[in-house]
Amino acid sequence: AGAHRIATYLRDRNWDIEVLEFVMSWKLEQLQEFCKSRVNSKTTFIGFGGTFPIWSEILDNFFRWFKKTYPDVSIIAGGQVSNLYKIEADWYVDGFGEKALESLLKHITGNETVKWHHGVNGRKVIKGNIDYPSFPMKDLRIKYEDRDFILSTETLTTELGRGCIFNCSFCNFPVLGVKTDHSRDADNLYDELLENYERFGVTRYNIADETVNDY
Repeated sequence: AGAHRIATYLRDRNWDIEVLEFVMSWKLEQLQEFCKSRVNSKTTFIGFGGTFPIWSEILDNFFRWFKKTYPDVSIIAGGQVSNLYKIEADWYVDGFGEKALESLLKHITGNETVKWHHGVNGRKVIKGNIDYPSFPMKDLRIKYEDRDFILSTETLTTELGRGCIFNCSFCNFPVLGVKTDHSRDADNLYDELLENYERFGVTRYNIADETVNDY
């Protein structure tokens, strides 16, 4: 869901983003053919992200091929644990990444500076939760496109807010001890659920909040 959320945010800012799901099931030749049909002179970056630091030999070979074939296209890894990915990317965006990635793309395509930190093995890591916080956000909708091929049988993911009022010692979630209203706009949530039902027939969701019953 993180990739679709990033795509929605960037599309609202006039970027053309396509999300490719279930890449662990794709063969190397299929991934290569997909890129050949999509990458052109206007392509700025290819992103990779996941809930957990998943990886495979096919992805290893694919990204090596991609960098050799398209050396001017940046590879960006994103997610809550992006710095743990095995992928050799040009940039790593940790945490909630909307504003961090937007700043990074302005840096790549223009003269704006972006704040980054040294990670393991010299990786360039942008710490979104610290330097470019994307919370709280009243607009957390995910707007799917026809090319996302959403099925009525899918369980999609949505957010009611970002952050948690508690600060438990055992918790490693990134946004804790929040004192202000961090909930999402109700109409924004309503519009997302209604559109997904009317367009795709979706009725089931996972809630991706740090804590749902804290507010």
